[in-house]
Amino acid sequence: MERIVFTAVKNDACVHHVGKWVFSLLMMVARLEIFPVVVILRRSFWR
Repeated sequence: MERIVFTAVKNDACVHHVGKWVFSLLMMVARLEIFPVVVILRRSFWR
């Protein structure tokens, strides 16, 4: 039985599409790309 490992060598073809969305969102949060978007979308930023 092969263990599923997510590395640069393996692909994510066996991951459900919801899991891919979760992975993508976590990647953006981890890289702090979401915080500038949140700041720009806040009303207090534009006042």
